[in-house]
This record gives sequence, C-alpha cells and structure tokens, in this order.
Amino acid sequence: MIIEDCKLKTFKGSYDEYMTSKTEVKDRKKEQIKEEILRLEIRLTEVISKISMPSKKDDPKLLEVQ
Repeated sequence: MIIEDCKLKTFKGSYDEYMTSKTEVKDRKKEQIKEEILRLEIRLTEVISKISMPSKKDDPKLLEVQ
C-alpha cells in the first residue's frame, strides 16, 4: 500500500516490482514531454517562417540584413 495524492493505493506485487513500475511511468512521461516539446518547436518554426516571408508590397532590398 502507498499513500499518493492523499489517497491510499494498493499495488499487487513486490516492492521491487512497484519501484520498477514507477520508474517506467516516469520514463514514459519524460518521453511524452520530449515529444510534445519537439512538436511545439516544429510548430513554432512553421509560424516564424510564415510571418518572416515578405509580402508582395515589400521591397526585398529594404528587407536585407546588412
């Protein structure tokens, strides 16, 4: 038994199995967070590239960085 989030929870198995299970859950959460960060970075790159494109009214010579 374990108290988690102010609730009593039970786990069938040994303490080692419980700790292994808990570690696997943490690892999965870390991977999900990394994947979400990658998706957000890709999306951000897409948005930045769209707003960085010159419009038809812009003078390309004035937009060049010196």
